[in-house]
Amino acid sequence: MNEELFLKENLLPQDELIELLRSSCHRQAGEVDLHVHSAYSDGEFEPACLIHMAKQNGVRLFALTDHDGLKGLPEAMESAAAEKIKLISGVELSADLKAEQPDNPFGKYISIHLLGYGFDPADQPLVEAIAQMKLWREDRNRRLLQYLEETGIGITKEELAAVSGISDYVGKPNIARALAAKYGLKNWKDAFAERAGETPGIFKRPEVKAIRRKKLPAEKAIKLILGAGGVPVLAHPYKIGALKEGAWRLESFLERLERLLEVLKKYGLMGMECRYSEHPDEVAEALLEMAERLDLIATCGSDFHDLEALPLKKIGKISGCFIAGENGEVYDD
Repeated sequence: MNEELFLKENLLPQDELIELLRSSCHRQAGEVDLHVHSAYSDGEFEPACLIHMAKQNGVRLFALTDHDGLKGLPEAMESAAAEKIKLISGVELSADLKAEQPDNPFGKYISIHLLGYGFDPADQPLVEAIAQMKLWREDRNRRLLQYLEETGIGITKEELAAVSGISDYVGKPNIARALAAKYGLKNWKDAFAERAGETPGIFKRPEVKAIRRKKLPAEKAIKLILGAGGVPVLAHPYKIGALKEGAWRLESFLERLERLLEVLKKYGLMGMECRYSEHPDEVAEALLEMAERLDLIATCGSDFHDLEALPLKKIGKISGCFIAGENGEVYDD
């Protein structure tokens, strides 16, 4: 059986998919994880290993959601079948709303991540869009590496390839790992750190944050997932930095989020990730209430990438284990 046919035969009917997703936040703790990354994007492990870890942790419903990529899905589906885990095709797309958009409720740039579930991985418009996103990331990386070289902390393509594993995906986490390996940083994640009283990490410098890659407009990303037969879901809303700027209160964040959701729902958004490893229980409960009120599917996921995140992020461990700081945000991976 060829790979494309194998993937198509593993697709769920739309009504079964929606029922599974709606049940995800109400199943027994640890049974579901719909947000996991593999070595095909910026994760540490290959899909077969992740499926085995999920099985060991008691997970029964699983989605591999690599950043802007689908290459790990065949391996994940084959392994899930062997381990008797229900697997939903998944992806995490980077998207944005431009400040000048007439329907942007805040008049400023907003970066978001969108999870897609249950889509056809062979859908041609989706495949072509992901190929284009790879080119946009490569262009950003070229400009970023040039900046690092001019700053005196350059890394070579060979050094970058050494930390990029099996994938042709190269994002900021890969660059951070290469910097840590070459310059002896204790933790590559310090490159993204922004702590009071300390020098910010390299990727928090304003001049580095300005080196952006082009992203899919949020409306197009949502419609691509819908067009491929999938369900589009807003990922980790509590990490959307644009909703947490200025005077910080949970109530103001929720009010801003609801205004954003009104726009995204018009585009076709069907769900929101409510239970998440970096959502405090108070936030998770507020998001669940909002999702029900706005008729959105509530989903849950750990966003597991690597062993360094343990015990804060563990496959199947969803919420209540980590309190996100006020400055937590979606970074431009």
